[in-house]
Amino acid sequence: MGWTPLAALLLGGVTYISSSGMIAKVLAELGRLNNKETPTIISILVLEDLAMAVYLPLVAVGLGIMTALTKLFVGWWAVRRAGVDRLGGLRAGAALVARGEFSIVIAGLGVSAGLEPQLGVLSAAYVLFLAILGPILARIIEPLSITLTKRRV
Repeated sequence: MGWTPLAALLLGGVTYISSSGMIAKVLAELGRLNNKETPTIISILVLEDLAMAVYLPLVAVGLGIMTALTKLFVGWWAVRRAGVDRLGGLRAGAALVARGEFSIVIAGLGVSAGLEPQLGVLSAAYVLFLAILGPILARIIEPLSITLTKRRV
């Protein structure tokens, strides 16, 4: 299909995970909670949930890295167009990396609308990762750039 690894990873999660809440509700509505197959179904759902405990943070970090690279480029490009030097462009891009509470609010709206229960967990991990990475990157981008520039010369 020619997909990037991140897109393939995301599609893998979409196709792998079942909705524990929806399946439990269907089983209850159909009166199948006491059927012989139900414990096996619940076991599979528990295993899927445990897999998501590993999968979601990995996806969040992958998305966070993509966001950081995109924000670095956007900030660099925008201030370069305004006549600011390369270092100023890197500082501007690094300043744009951090995510915050508004991202959580948007994810919360999606979860409360019943769109995707895992959206809240993924968003929380994503925002936490970028809330940590953003300030660190903003602090180290200038010394890192100066050090790398000196090595080239």
